[in-house]
Amino acid sequence: MKKLLLILLSAVALCACNPTSENPPHEKPPRPENAISTLNENLELHFGDATTLVYADCYGDWYKTGLYMWQLYFMEFERKEQLCIELIVESNELAVPTGKFALTPDLHKSGILQGITEDGFDDRSWYMRLNSSGKVGDKAPIAGGSITITANDNGTHTATFALEDDAFNKITGSYTGIMIVEDFR
Repeated sequence: MKKLLLILLSAVALCACNPTSENPPHEKPPRPENAISTLNENLELHFGDATTLVYADCYGDWYKTGLYMWQLYFMEFERKEQLCIELIVESNELAVPTGKFALTPDLHKSGILQGITEDGFDDRSWYMRLNSSGKVGDKAPIAGGSITITANDNGTHTATFALEDDAFNKITGSYTGIMIVEDFR
């Protein structure tokens, strides 16, 4: 029994000292050559003050999958930042979707749709910051992570972002406040 315990402890110690991952957990992987993101570092978003406006736009069964598509727009006018999250949800209720939504490549499952560029246009889930001339400066397609949305007792919602772009930059932050629901079904 002592011999078996010693072997197990040795195996655990060996695994702890020789991780199989190429990158330690605190280091991000190298930037892919085909990354679209213009960000060079992690980004923490600060939404929620008097210069923030948030829309929750319902487009109904946009993709003809039986699921509802929502676009959540978090706009901060002083810093000229915008985060657009496109969600696919099972509920057909006209109310801000709540729960934890992870990135999904599948239009037939609930979750965040990855940011893409199609026909020269940025589509689905993106972070953007305008420069001083009002044109897109920094931008990053959302390529991983999740958003958690909860309904508060006072009619507001809290959205917490733990996202990642296609260059492995973390995009984090939160918002608590009113989400203006618009019906485009």
